[in-house]
Amino acid sequence: MSLPKKQHIGIDRWKMDQILNLHRCGFSVEEIADQVDVDVSVVREVLKLSKNNH
Repeated sequence: MSLPKKQHIGIDRWKMDQILNLHRCGFSVEEIADQVDVDVSVVREVLKLSKNNH
């Protein structure tokens, strides 16, 4: 199973979607990291990448 090219930060699609959904609901970076059980820096990276893709 190959991952999309842009997904180079080592988290799965499900977590990525969770992060983006929580962000849309207005959660803070820290709250999202807590909910999805990833590091705050990962959350920031995902949000930064998603901003570049839209």
